[in-house]
Amino acid sequence: GTGLGLAVANTIVANHGGRLDIASERGRGTTVTLSFPLATTKVPITTRTRVPGLESKT
Repeated sequence: GTGLGLAVANTIVANHGGRLDIASERGRGTTVTLSFPLATTKVPITTRTRVPGLESKT
């Protein structure tokens, strides 16, 4: 790829107050760790709205 994926992921994670850590070891691979802060307030559960044409057809 062009390498833009990690830049975009890092921006999204940072915008949510998180961190993206990458550790590589030659011959062993790469570990990518995403860390996000715990929410300090409860987020209300909202009801879902059906969108015509997007219903599951199973």
